[in-house]
Amino acid sequence: RSEPPDLEARRRARKGAIHVGSLARACPEKGLDVLLRAVARLAATHDVRLVAAGAEIEAERPYLDACKKLAADLGLADRFEWRGQVDHAGKIALLESVDLFVMPTTHPEAKGIPVLEAFTAGLPVVASDHGAFPEYLGRDPDSRRGLLCTPGDPAALHAALLALADDPALASRLGRTAWAFARERHTPDAMAAGHEAVY
Repeated sequence: RSEPPDLEARRRARKGAIHVGSLARACPEKGLDVLLRAVARLAATHDVRLVAAGAEIEAERPYLDACKKLAADLGLADRFEWRGQVDHAGKIALLESVDLFVMPTTHPEAKGIPVLEAFTAGLPVVASDHGAFPEYLGRDPDSRRGLLCTPGDPAALHAALLALADDPALASRLGRTAWAFARERHTPDAMAAGHEAVY
């Protein structure tokens, strides 16, 4: 993307409906069940939809099936879309259709590449406060790229989602900052130069 998206216009085009995106393997460590519980809380007060995709491994299929049942039990059957494994074009399509991105891992991530992919799409990110995410998102209110929340806590995740849902200007500002951060620090050339400097 050569410039960040106009997230406020994107939301206005849907008459205020909020689309939340997530990209992660369908396994307990990635926290899809936590995200579903948080989105269910948000759905009590907002028009919200969750669009998620990620790798499916046969041994982990019971977890994904349980998440689909949980979505139905929480009243999210028509608000939750699981796209399964997607290719590069599918990732871009997902990221360009949502208003914010969530990475609710219950275990610390050493890389968390989907967060950087969301940054390149100009999206604000909500992620668990552990692993690589505090470094990616930042804590300084003037330069942060998203919001951190307590890992594995649906109430804390809901609070972060609510903050962005209720303040489109904040979401847009975080998204623009995330996009600029990715352009400065995480292009192939920038990362190659960083590795070269280390060595």
